[in-house]
Amino acid sequence: MVKMDKADTRMKNRPYRSLEGSLKYVATGTRPDIAYAVCQLSRHLEFLHKEHRNAAIRVLRYLKTTQSKGICFEEVLGNLQLSAYTDADWASNKWNRRSISEVFVMINGAPVIFKSNMQQSVALSTAEAEYMTLSLCVQEVLWTRSLLKEMQVQINYAVTIHEDNQTAIAIAKNDNYQIRAKHIDIRYYFVREQVKDKIIDLQYTETKSQLAVF
Repeated sequence: MVKMDKADTRMKNRPYRSLEGSLKYVATGTRPDIAYAVCQLSRHLEFLHKEHRNAAIRVLRYLKTTQSKGICFEEVLGNLQLSAYTDADWASNKWNRRSISEVFVMINGAPVIFKSNMQQSVALSTAEAEYMTLSLCVQEVLWTRSLLKEMQVQINYAVTIHEDNQTAIAIAKNDNYQIRAKHIDIRYYFVREQVKDKIIDLQYTETKSQLAVF
């Protein structure tokens, strides 16, 4: 979608904001397959044009024709398995060159957290964008572990996080790696600490097998 610097006055009374909010609710609750599209739609709340509204309607039509899709939680046999996938779309925003973070947290193969968010700062490399996303993913994993603990479910193993960037994995495991940018440096120590404490286990997964690609 093309970004505009002025709103189309003809769209003033069109319910785009409420439509985008409704789609976001669906994406957050049961349809991770539209998360990326909704993320893109949310960028045009201020300068709305007809093509943005048409794009939102296309998402609605897609939902209508795929009503049978959703998240299926099967019966748990044995121990509960918590895992996660993380990926970044580096510098994908043509107007500010910010990257998109994509995170999937799963319990027994079913997604319980799925996010597609624009990063708050510009990443200077693919590895940097991936590492910023990895930090977000680790935070979501820790939150899920804490929630499960309150439900009397203990996770006594390192949670596997699937990452398709080997440089980002190497950074997390290298005590001697130095990062000058403070906003990245803080994330570096945070992730490395979780790896060192065996809270998480980073596993390389090829992009074609990466579930966090929306």
